[in-house]
Amino acid sequence: MYRFLIILSILICSCSTTSNYYSFDNALIAGTEKIQNELPEGVKVAILDFKSDNENLSSYIIEEMYDKLINFGNLSIMERSRTNTIAMEVGYQLSGEVDDKEIVRIGHQLGADYVVTGQIIFSGEAYRLRIFAIDIEKGRRVASSSLNINRNDRQINHLLATQTVSNRQESQNNNLIAGNNDDILSIAIQNLVDNIPNNYRILILGITGANDLRQDHIQEKIVEYLMINQSNTGTIIIQEKERVATIRAMENQHSGNIFVSDEHMIEIGRMTGANMIITGGIFGNRDTRRIVFRAIDIETFQIISSSCVLFNQNSSDFVNDVEALFQRINNGLFNNVRNEAVIVVKNTIGTNRNADFVYDLIENNLVNNSRYRIITMSDHSLDLIMKERNFQHSGFVSEDTMVAINRAWGPQFEINIVFFNNKIQVRINNLARGNVIIQETI
Repeated sequence: MYRFLIILSILICSCSTTSNYYSFDNALIAGTEKIQNELPEGVKVAILDFKSDNENLSSYIIEEMYDKLINFGNLSIMERSRTNTIAMEVGYQLSGEVDDKEIVRIGHQLGADYVVTGQIIFSGEAYRLRIFAIDIEKGRRVASSSLNINRNDRQINHLLATQTVSNRQESQNNNLIAGNNDDILSIAIQNLVDNIPNNYRILILGITGANDLRQDHIQEKIVEYLMINQSNTGTIIIQEKERVATIRAMENQHSGNIFVSDEHMIEIGRMTGANMIITGGIFGNRDTRRIVFRAIDIETFQIISSSCVLFNQNSSDFVNDVEALFQRINNGLFNNVRNEAVIVVKNTIGTNRNADFVYDLIENNLVNNSRYRIITMSDHSLDLIMKERNFQHSGFVSEDTMVAINRAWGPQFEINIVFFNNKIQVRINNLARGNVIIQETI
């Protein structure tokens, strides 16, 4: 009897201990949901990094948190590309130890109300998943979750094993990749610049970099290539720092705080008044990574030139599938849409990497096809264009430009990338008639 009671107590303790362990997916769901429930509805939230000893695992957790928080629908989740750009600009490399004060500083730069971050560590018996939210206004943690994950969870071990193989391959090819970075970047920039018409006044801003190709280095390369072609094309290059300096100089003169001579203002004025934006950078992950640039006409929102070059590409099957998808879309457009029609390409999926990849390749191919007028409605590009519109009060954007912007708005067709039965589906809508004219799935 005594022996039976001992065995029974061990079994009870065992069951009790086992129940405290979550599967990887359930831990992510429970942890993210707890954070979401403890934050005020509608606040701006940025997801900033996730610390672990494994890049593949960290990336997976970040993307899953994005998807889950967006799908909950109660919070305003800030765009990933903007989060990365600001973090890199302030010198935070999205890796390594960082204290809460640094996160608060980055949160202020982002304009976020809260920043969500965390870590996953192995304790020897289980994986410990910690997620927490920092109130940027108060400068302290206001919500947190800490859960144990079974050490034998198949999904987490698969992610760890995949990363081990990838690290070996990257280590073997490291010299080749490092040596080719600038070559690939140069191809992407050349493809973009060679298709920009003459006599544009170009502002370069919103460039997104990465650890292997920094934002400032990418921008320097674009300027370098533009300057080589400057004498032949009549291009004027306006960099963001010159733009900001000009705005401040104008405001100082108007306020009377600092005297700026007319001659000086005329000289500054010659460097301003952009009518084209170049934006873009490096996007994606290891399997679907690419360099994307866009040259956007401020007056019409039209994408004048686009360049999309695959970078460190391993997923050739997926690329081939996307190319075949575009051919079907192009054939459908040829049969249903007249030349010179105004088309907007939209990605409403959000943070799905494959959808972003499909979006970039479709948009790039359509722009280079030159049969249609492709305009931008992506949040990032619109932010840049709205920034130019806001400069109107300083006289840098003319009334004629504003009229052209408003007249050009209103595309005739919309290419929308959506999810359908866990697949990526591309639908082309006739906006005037309100019907779908082409539908393709990958």
